[in-house]
Amino acid sequence: MPSLHPLPVEVVERIISFLCIMSPSTPTEEMNSADQPFLTHQTFVDLLKLRLLARAWAAAIPTFIYSSLYLKKPFFNQYAVRMWNNYLFVSNLANLRRLCLDQLLYIPASKADGYHMGLSDECSDQFELEYSHSRILLLTLRNTLEALTVNTIPIDLPRSIRIGGIPNLRIIHCKQISYFRHHPVWFDWALFNTIEVFIVDYRDDKAYWKRFLRTPGGPHLKEAVKLKKFIFVTGDDDLTQDSELENMLKSYGIRCDFVSEMTHKDMLVWRQRKGACVLKPPEVGGRAPYAQYDWDLGKFELDIIYDAV
Repeated sequence: MPSLHPLPVEVVERIISFLCIMSPSTPTEEMNSADQPFLTHQTFVDLLKLRLLARAWAAAIPTFIYSSLYLKKPFFNQYAVRMWNNYLFVSNLANLRRLCLDQLLYIPASKADGYHMGLSDECSDQFELEYSHSRILLLTLRNTLEALTVNTIPIDLPRSIRIGGIPNLRIIHCKQISYFRHHPVWFDWALFNTIEVFIVDYRDDKAYWKRFLRTPGGPHLKEAVKLKKFIFVTGDDDLTQDSELENMLKSYGIRCDFVSEMTHKDMLVWRQRKGACVLKPPEVGGRAPYAQYDWDLGKFELDIIYDAV
């Protein structure tokens, strides 16, 4: 029986290309010229099995896999915005021929000849860099800003704020702790050198603090030399008094309070009545500055709040 001659690589590539066209793929948006179809997961599995046919198939199939690999995850848009706001650089992933976000096609520099990007107005607004505007606002408030709210610590604090600090900042309100760090090492940042009051959520974060307050030597709390008060926001009408947590903080020389809620205005009023220092409002008619960093917009939002005292 005569031996079978292997098919030429060019023929194998045409066969695989036809299979990719006929196989199920993700739907595309007709009005978006940059939207590319991607093969389904099952199609990838079937193509990878074909590598066992012959050496030519094993060499050709990875090229088609890489060119139609859909990498997007639910958090990828937000992650990309965070990287750009922090001036972080990433590899162009040269092994992958195309990276795709919804309504945006990106091709590495090595493949950029004749490249035209299709980008909708909505997508353009979403990825618009607002960091420079935030920087101007922050520099303007640097000597007067005393209260700051962030959604998540540490990932929602830009690097320039972490290492630069804010001289008169006394209160930080954190709505959620990022659990991917094993210890709250962010107490070592220059930003926390002036912090006296740390406001956190009680219901979601109590287990986190109890776990690390039991750590021998303390969870970096000694680095925040001026930190004297924890305020836990319970979110309930009936105030919860956690004596265990209170005693743990007391052993580090830190007092704690439990409140049902804490608004922006409450932060400033509390500071005037119970804080160690007196507010020094800017020249805006006896009003005090409050800022909140919004990662979705990539910038600071400023509220000028009338003093209630």
